[in-house]
Amino acid sequence: MVTHEHVRTIFDSVASGDMVSFWPHVDPNVDWTVKGTFFVQNIIVDGNQAAVELKAVNTKTKDGEPFPNEYSWILGFNDEGKIITVRAYMDT
Repeated sequence: MVTHEHVRTIFDSVASGDMVSFWPHVDPNVDWTVKGTFFVQNIIVDGNQAAVELKAVNTKTKDGEPFPNEYSWILGFNDEGKIITVRAYMDT
């Protein structure tokens, strides 16, 4: 049974930036949904790394107000072209 303490422990690791401790708690077949519509604004590639600028639209605050947001994702790729690292930054 899931407890408040269990979930708190998982997300305390996220809040501290320790994603290594987060992923063992995620099932490999997780159903992961990201809301909104994203537009790619720019892509910069250097070797096995890429920076992607995204703009999110069609998102709303809990009060129903529009909440467009901008993101930068720094991606690392392995030799097969699969993403192996993601660092996501957003305008808060």
